[in-house]
Formats: sequence, C-alpha cells, structure tokens
Amino acid sequence: MKPHSRKLYQLVRAKLHLGERDGSYEEESHISVDFVIRAFEKMERELIRWMFILWIGQVAITFMMISLLVKN
Repeated sequence: MKPHSRKLYQLVRAKLHLGERDGSYEEESHISVDFVIRAFEKMERELIRWMFILWIGQVAITFMMISLLVKN
C-alpha cells in the first residue's frame, strides 16, 4: 500500500473508532483501493461519453432552432 493510502486508511479508522483486527487490513485495503480506483476510472469514462452525447444533442437542437428562426 502506498504511504498516502495507508495514512488515509489509518485516519479514517481512527476517526470512525474502529479497532485493529488481525493486521491483514493492508492486503484488504489494497484490494479495495484498486477496486475504487477502477470504479472511478470507469465512471470518468462514462461521464465523458455522456457529456459528448449531450453536447452533440445541444448543438443539433440549437442549429435547428436557429435555422427555423432564419427561415421566418
């Protein structure tokens, strides 16, 4: 586990008043940190994809509205 991850883990455990179990939290937290990182990366890709879809939709609607106003 990276030093900053370990420090954050220890701060959270201290703040929540959680006791130490058997000392194997490093391996468990490493797995959970990797899982969280992958989840955030996936969410970021999904967010970027939806942003582009919405931007394209906005541009299309704006173009259609302007073209209708210009015709009249």
